Amino acid sequence: METKEGREFRLRYVGQRFEGARLPLDVISDLPAFRNLVVAFAKDIWRAENHGRVRLPKGFDQALGFDLVALEDGSAVPCLAWSRESAQVPLPTMSDYIDTVVDAAYEQAVDLMDRAARGDYPAGALSVAAVRALDRFGSSLREDERIEFLGSAGRNGNVVSITPELRRQFLKKVKDTYTLRVEGIGILTALSTEVGWVEIQTDHYGTLHVPLDGDEVHQSFDGNTRQRVRFDLSVIFDREDAVRSVAEAHDVAMIDEEVDRAIEKAETRLSHLKTLVDGWKDGEGVAVTDRAVKNAQHLLARRSTLATSFRIYPTLEGGVQIEFEAGGWELSVEMSANGEVEFYGSRLDGTADFDPNTYEGIDEEFLKELDDRVGAYPTTGVFS
Repeated sequence: METKEGREFRLRYVGQRFEGARLPLDVISDLPAFRNLVVAFAKDIWRAENHGRVRLPKGFDQALGFDLVALEDGSAVPCLAWSRESAQVPLPTMSDYIDTVVDAAYEQAVDLMDRAARGDYPAGALSVAAVRALDRFGSSLREDERIEFLGSAGRNGNVVSITPELRRQFLKKVKDTYTLRVEGIGILTALSTEVGWVEIQTDHYGTLHVPLDGDEVHQSFDGNTRQRVRFDLSVIFDREDAVRSVAEAHDVAMIDEEVDRAIEKAETRLSHLKTLVDGWKDGEGVAVTDRAVKNAQHLLARRSTLATSFRIYPTLEGGVQIEFEAGGWELSVEMSANGEVEFYGSRLDGTADFDPNTYEGIDEEFLKELDDRVGAYPTTGVFS
């Protein structure tokens, strides 16, 4: 958006973590990455318009300084501003030109995301600086979170946005690796207090080698091998989606014994449901689908402390139903065969109930509704 002083750009972070204009510190690195992406395109525009000139004007990069001027509500909306004043000192005669270039560079960045969402990837090579910025921008997003470019409109008329899956597919086209944030539950298999690392065996990602502070390894994990841990990591994958390394550990924590036993029981039950075939109930009932089981596993990983009261059943339609008591509610979550999730429940004292709500999966919208019903996700006494 153009202002008297320059231009403003609004990025809307969508997801449970961002409600109430909250912007977690682990996503702050997105903001300089966004600026670097715009600058990379701005430099490409200048070079295209100035054939034969190898070097950029002295002070060009300095003239493209961005400031965080507001954090607006509506989820979390950081407002970034470029001002003509920032260009006056390094390039006093080019502020109007820089204004035009900044606007064009932003439009190119948004168009790139819009095209990628349609599977239309750039035919020509992006600059190294642009690829580096894209690898960092949005790297801390969790599944079912996204960043919207407010004020934009894609070819389909909707606001342009970037999601973890879009980043993954795009970066696989333009570089050898990509970074993705992953969460789950695994088994602590090895550790080193001297060097500072732990290894976690997972179902989906194999063995993850996680660098940690040696003192933290000693205090939190020493003597606990073969126990379950919950992890939240930024992981580097190659083009074949194989793990290269762990880039950053946002959280790794032990799970207490009672919850550990409940998780094991739930995992065993889900493994059994996967063996059911058509006609499993007296000739009725279809086989439980992988999508239903994966949603159940996702719920188990994201809200593991609730597992102590989980009762897990197959549905005749190929889904999985989990019933449990929490926060004074008798709750039911039905993972349908097609991946949708239905959530409903009633008060244990019979004073209230709520009609079924349907979600696309175990996404941030569903988790927020669940947390609102049972209270904030409990961690006291669960993670060391």
